[in-house]
Amino acid sequence: MRIPSVSPSVACSFARSRVKPRALALAWALGLALTGVVSTVQAAGFELTPPGARGNGRAGAVLVGADDPNGLFYNPASILNTSTRVSTGLSVHLNSAETCFQRNEVVEGPNGARTQGVSYANVCEDAKLAIIPELATTWRLAKGWALGFGLYAPPAGSSDTKFGNVKTGTLNGSSGDSSADQRSPTRYLLMGQKQLQVFPTLGLAYQLHPQLRLGASFGWGITKLDFTNAGFSRARAGGAFAVSDISTQLEGTDWFAPRVSLGIWAQPAKNLPLELGFNFTWTGDVTVDDAKLTLHGLNTDIIPPEFAALSEVPQIDGKVNDVKVTVPQVSQLMLGVRYVKKLATPADRIGDRLSTERFDIELNFGATFGSNMQNINLRLPKNSLLRVPQAPPGVIPAFEVRLPERTDLPRRWQTQAMVRLGGDYNPLPGLLGLRLGVSYDAHGVESGYENIDFSPFQNIGLHAGATVRIAQRVDLSASFAQHIFPAIKVSVQDAKVRRVVAGDPNTGDDSIVNAGRYTRKASAGALDVVVHF
Repeated sequence: MRIPSVSPSVACSFARSRVKPRALALAWALGLALTGVVSTVQAAGFELTPPGARGNGRAGAVLVGADDPNGLFYNPASILNTSTRVSTGLSVHLNSAETCFQRNEVVEGPNGARTQGVSYANVCEDAKLAIIPELATTWRLAKGWALGFGLYAPPAGSSDTKFGNVKTGTLNGSSGDSSADQRSPTRYLLMGQKQLQVFPTLGLAYQLHPQLRLGASFGWGITKLDFTNAGFSRARAGGAFAVSDISTQLEGTDWFAPRVSLGIWAQPAKNLPLELGFNFTWTGDVTVDDAKLTLHGLNTDIIPPEFAALSEVPQIDGKVNDVKVTVPQVSQLMLGVRYVKKLATPADRIGDRLSTERFDIELNFGATFGSNMQNINLRLPKNSLLRVPQAPPGVIPAFEVRLPERTDLPRRWQTQAMVRLGGDYNPLPGLLGLRLGVSYDAHGVESGYENIDFSPFQNIGLHAGATVRIAQRVDLSASFAQHIFPAIKVSVQDAKVRRVVAGDPNTGDDSIVNAGRYTRKASAGALDVVVHF
């Protein structure tokens, strides 16, 4: 068996299924296990939608000037930015995203020269609207001290998407039509994923000096993984070959992935209308020790076809428990500066931007350090076996297949630069605030390793929002953001992601599967209510 370099993709990598001969199932099993890998959960990295409606409305440019409980997630030092004793906020994000991929076949000659083959149908994901709640509360414990608690669900880590039919691996969803032109072109990269991540977070801030505040927070990450894709296998059956796609579904939960943030807020001079901010966030790797790998045959082609009449297709279904999956996470550094025009007299006693400022503008620079995301690791228990029952009329006996214990899938993320620019204008201080913002994220994956999962692609975001204060205690905020992604074309010469193969491979079985054109669009609305006590 030969295992080529593989996609850093989002889930298990495997592929084509209908089946028949015995060595064939061996190939299947090996292929499935090798590709049963997880899509990355971008916890600390590529998160398009900033927490809270206020933050989202100004493109996340609140590292310095965050003035509601959601500041806990941007910069823990900012939870001292209001003068109320207790502030509590509930936010709801409504995220919509779609990725499309038109795959180009890569034909490799004996000398390694590449040419383009078939251009497959453009396939778009069927993604459900993500409804993501967030909760945060801050308390002033004593003079110069504040405590914060919140629940944060990163938008990139909360999704439910599929490309074609996950159960059949086809575009039309019919298991009875698994002809080559109906098999989903994306199946070797991703068929479906369901994932959820949430961070209960506790933060503490201390005012060391009227012009210097320090903060730290700790998050307890809980991550649920559920990914399905397909892998390719080839097996010899007497004088014939059986080539198959097999789906692999990997499910598991990591109950503890730590996240630590350290933040600073500073004012260079008391009478200078400039403020500075700093925040560094580190997130521990997502590790699942008891994941479940489910293997299921999709389609099989027997070559030559006259051998297909010798036996029914062996039913390839199996499960492997106690699979260990490690998904590296990334760290993030943000720096910011804010210019503010204060009011001569505060409009009320809340002490936030709406009550004390006419307008402000904030600029943030940052980087997500993605070099840790080089490989996704999969470990099976020793002596793991796939048991394949005998297929009628008994030509192919029952057998067992030993599965490989270790697979490393390359991912190839790199440092991603970010810029956030946003500000508020309060036409009615203490009553009404308006905000705008623009965001920019550079391309964050090595060229040639682009994929259809939530890879960190270059994009520009346009943001807008508003806040209305009711009875000097309750703030109602709304925002909307539209993200623009340039189309990405990965040529047959540059593409580097190969499907995983197993069994009895011939030259070319480890085909390149990520060449083609990628398009993506995403938008996000957010609503929140904050109550000041």
